[in-house]
Amino acid sequence: MKKRILTILLKCLWAVFLNAQVQTKAKIENLKSTTISDKIEVSFSISNTSKNEKLTLELQFKIGDRLIVPKSISGSLELLPAGNHKIIWDVLQDLDELEGAVVPILNIIESNVKMKPQNAFVPGFNSRSKILATISYACVLTGAYQYYNYSNNYDKYKNETDDPILRQDYYDKSVAAKNQSAIFVGAGVGLLATNFLLSKLYNKKYNLAYINYQKGGICLTYIRTIKF
Repeated sequence: MKKRILTILLKCLWAVFLNAQVQTKAKIENLKSTTISDKIEVSFSISNTSKNEKLTLELQFKIGDRLIVPKSISGSLELLPAGNHKIIWDVLQDLDELEGAVVPILNIIESNVKMKPQNAFVPGFNSRSKILATISYACVLTGAYQYYNYSNNYDKYKNETDDPILRQDYYDKSVAAKNQSAIFVGAGVGLLATNFLLSKLYNKKYNLAYINYQKGGICLTYIRTIKF
């Protein structure tokens, strides 16, 4: 159970600090589709973008219970600025026939505006003391590493049956590593709690974000800012 919790913790930290992060407040509005002969024209507008922001979109069509990703389209879905846009899907190039109502679905999958790590909802990094936050995460990671050392040495202790001196050495190292792990993790969590409180008292706001899975990578996507 402890190993599972440790693995989850490390994966979360890895996702927050090392993976691509996407930020946007942009909106897709006035989404409409019109059937013209054997083609479908999709019109939409992009609004609420930041300065020089451009978006990459994903277009799908819901036809009955199916979701279709069109391939034969004219118009671009990449690096689109704010304003009105139009995409035309040549239906019969991708499908033998078209039956039923067609509903376009348009999603933002990428923005050229990247979010800095300190603007994400990472406990501690929204307060004034980012040094304290860095130390707290370093303590947690060090504690995780010491827990790994404890587990490794304890396994060696159990497997060593020939040399009693070496066996005792493994045991002593495992106990020391386990104690250090508890100290470092406890200190890190305590510092995070302290920094979280500092954020609430002095910063008065958080930039909320959520982690999701996009195109083979974990992304930290901006939602909104709330104030206390």
